[in-house]
Amino acid sequence: MTSFDTQYFKDLSEGYSSAIDAADKKSTMLSAVRLVLFLAAAVFAILAFVRHELALFLSIAVFFLVCFIVVCVIHQKIKDKNEYLKCLKYASDGYAYRISRDFKSLGESVKERLSERAGSQDIRKTVFGEKYIVKDHEYCIDLDLFGPASLFALYNVSETSFGRDAFADELLRSPKKGRTAEELKARQNACAAMAEDPEKLIEYQACSMAGHLENYPEALIRFAGNAKTVEPALALIAKIMPFLWLIPLGMIFTFNTLYIRGAFSFVILVNLIFWIVGVLKNSSCFGGIERQKRQVSGYISLVEKIEADYGSDEYIKSLINPGKNASIDVLKGLMSVMKLLDLRSQPILAMFFNLIFPLDWYAAERLGKWGMTYGEDLESVLEGLGRCEALMCAANGAFLTPVHSFPEFVDSDDPSENAYFNGDKVVHPLLMPDTAVSNSVLLDSKIAIITGSNMSGKTTLIRTCGVCALLAYSGAYVPAESLKLGRMNIVSSMRIVDSLEDNMSTFRSELIRISSIIKASKEGSPMLFLIDEIFRGTNSDDRTAGALTVLNSLSKPYICGFMTTHDYALVDKTVESMKNIAYYHFSDRYTDDSIVFDYILTEGISRESNAAFLMKLVGIG
Repeated sequence: MTSFDTQYFKDLSEGYSSAIDAADKKSTMLSAVRLVLFLAAAVFAILAFVRHELALFLSIAVFFLVCFIVVCVIHQKIKDKNEYLKCLKYASDGYAYRISRDFKSLGESVKERLSERAGSQDIRKTVFGEKYIVKDHEYCIDLDLFGPASLFALYNVSETSFGRDAFADELLRSPKKGRTAEELKARQNACAAMAEDPEKLIEYQACSMAGHLENYPEALIRFAGNAKTVEPALALIAKIMPFLWLIPLGMIFTFNTLYIRGAFSFVILVNLIFWIVGVLKNSSCFGGIERQKRQVSGYISLVEKIEADYGSDEYIKSLINPGKNASIDVLKGLMSVMKLLDLRSQPILAMFFNLIFPLDWYAAERLGKWGMTYGEDLESVLEGLGRCEALMCAANGAFLTPVHSFPEFVDSDDPSENAYFNGDKVVHPLLMPDTAVSNSVLLDSKIAIITGSNMSGKTTLIRTCGVCALLAYSGAYVPAESLKLGRMNIVSSMRIVDSLEDNMSTFRSELIRISSIIKASKEGSPMLFLIDEIFRGTNSDDRTAGALTVLNSLSKPYICGFMTTHDYALVDKTVESMKNIAYYHFSDRYTDDSIVFDYILTEGISRESNAAFLMKLVGIG
């Protein structure tokens, strides 16, 4: 696969910047031309009346007015293209910021883009995913899933609310989705297809940005779920109403002005009454969606983009068309009605059209028919679009680390065979790619006890393994030379904090978390656990006894996991009494005024401690 680094995306951004500059110059020129044409039309219109040469000067005025309208249309297309080019630049910049782990610049870029939108967003909650944090989740806090420098911030390239929801769901629940090895392979193939051409991903993201689709389409979803039809009798009357104009048309042949005016007034009055009745009866049919045309148009563009770029992939095709009706038919059917509603978006236009023929009734009937045919599919269409965007986020892993691969999965449904993790040169994706140290680790129905001094890399290593497993279960690339693992539920106990609100000490919070891990272990499902410095909040004897009890409870053939510790008494007891333990450690070396860590995982046990030296470095003791 071609390598795409930061410079690749910076070069794309520079190309888009040049195109934006050219479009800005055209837009400025067309603004001046518009002004000149409008003034010329106004001048000749005035001359037509001042000089009493209506035919000549009005003709010239109309000519300039037509030219003005044509230039306005061209100018609007230039402005739309310019907005799209700016979105392309924002998207390519976003990839460059993610690769360089520059989350500050990423946040500032998003703020800049959204600054002119109506209704400001809290980007920490949306773009960085803090709204998805689940405090009591099995691993959400421990694996840094959400926040300004999180997995979500790093991988998420979805601009729609349902895309963000789908990717957050992948991070929170994918290990428990029960995906077969075949489905995981299909997801990997889909990711590979998406990662082949990052420009297509950038174009999709830009389409979403330009469509202003960041907010959840509540009005559309609510309408689709409660669509109402027009009563058949009233619908029939609405179809008959235009034929009333035959009455004043027939009166023309009587050459009686009074009859003609009377017939004309009669039809207008009937249409007015029917319109007022329609406003009272049909307002609930529209469900507040009259101004959602741009949103629907944006969704159509996204579905068409996916079908054009990835329609040959059967798995992606199944995601984008999850309902009984094709997604594009659902959306285009709604769009045809939205165009009718667009005619009534302004009160004066609405009155004008409804006095001629019953526009509101036509729109209400069309909406009702659409709702009965497609309404129940709309939410699943948008959810399918979100799942496709979650795959795009997974494909993003091909650009984030120089070394990446698709994992292999244990080809067995036997729980004990799925307690397996074999990673070669795995690395944490949030670390800087050019300085991150990779490690290899193997667990086969075993528990790894990891020792080593403070800050040597123990916690980062077990987080790395948890994150790699999590990405693997979403079908994503993993930051590793290779990885083979079973399909396991992930549980962890790492970032334990007290809670004054819940009257919960740190130790009690840890007890509850460990208890939930042991409870999960009794379900008989394959499990990967991550435990960091168990029972650090109690005395050494109780810590050792409690930790040993936990290890014995988790010592099952369908479980593998990691436990970091400084408790060498615990290590000694496991050496004496447990056979399914693998021992790994990290080392460090000292200079006169610092500690040097190599962050390289090695088999065996370390009994080193650097606490006293670290205290001395900060002036304690």
